[in-house]
Amino acid sequence: MDNVTAAQLLVVDRRSKARRWLDRLIGKVFSASMYSIAALAKNLPWAKRRLRKVQCLKDISYEDRSSSQRLDIYAPLSYIAPQWIDETAPLASLEPEEIAPVTDRLPFVLYIHGGGFRTLSKETHWSFGLQLAEEGFVVFMIDYRLTPDHPCPAALEDCASALDWILNHHETLNIDLERGMIAGESAGGHLTLALTLALVRPDPAPWAEKVFRHQWVPKMIAPACAFLDIISAKRSPGEIASFYQSRLDALGRAYLKNCPRPELALPLTELEDNRDFVRPFPPTLVTVGEKDIILKDSERLADILLLRGIKHQLITYPGGIHAFHAVISHPLAKKCWRDHMVYWFECLESTQHIDIAEELNESVHT
Repeated sequence: MDNVTAAQLLVVDRRSKARRWLDRLIGKVFSASMYSIAALAKNLPWAKRRLRKVQCLKDISYEDRSSSQRLDIYAPLSYIAPQWIDETAPLASLEPEEIAPVTDRLPFVLYIHGGGFRTLSKETHWSFGLQLAEEGFVVFMIDYRLTPDHPCPAALEDCASALDWILNHHETLNIDLERGMIAGESAGGHLTLALTLALVRPDPAPWAEKVFRHQWVPKMIAPACAFLDIISAKRSPGEIASFYQSRLDALGRAYLKNCPRPELALPLTELEDNRDFVRPFPPTLVTVGEKDIILKDSERLADILLLRGIKHQLITYPGGIHAFHAVISHPLAKKCWRDHMVYWFECLESTQHIDIAEELNESVHT
């Protein structure tokens, strides 16, 4: 049985009515808890102190079809923000003097939040925006449409629309296209990988063509603790406790329901198929906690990248649970974020070495 067929079979819900009700209740309790924790943490003294050292522009629309298609921008205080808050002055009308010189533009991150494709938002993930802004990035923290009302590929379409919006307005956003990253955790890690595939090979879907035409590839991608095997095709029996496996199946089922192209929800399968890319796949940092219930997904991704000869690094953190790096004040999370920056600068250095080599080669021929 191939993975696409397995995905179609997963959509058939064989749970009892009581079990479906219980799963919905668990999901609602989890979501409410995460929103409460995020709001409380934001008001802690250390969080208030750190938030005062960055700027945040809230609820900017990258599409007008849904209230979910919004983003927040976290950035250093030095960032030159365009004057778009007044809706009567759209980006296209900004004056040239409001555009930073090339040398003053900052690196950027498109950050895609997790939540099993079903819950959470940019509001619950403020700590990720804060952390990356403190590192000097302009962070585009996006919301996207969620299941069960919007199954695959709605979330992926929205990620592509947000990236298209960023690339279309990069000059007025004062960001450096040569220093861009895509990152996300859990379901956001899945969407990071799927969106990257749309950048390195053509796809007939309009949303994919929209980003492919930019001929842009990120300097690196960082899918953390990614929820990749949403149909459990490569999971061993008993690998995950039945309670958690049931939750994972429910999330995968909701994401795939009525999906016209299930393969879009299976980015690992495409990598395994060894399909040719027309652009280089970017360097990939894979981070995951040792105690993460879906640790094997990240290990499988690293194995596939190794077989394909794609530059990558897998870092497993002892004692780390799922999305442990969200608690940015914790020592283990601090180590994880330091590792992100080490890998980022390594990617920048390798590019500089390539540029220098190309310049030397040109001068020799001249």
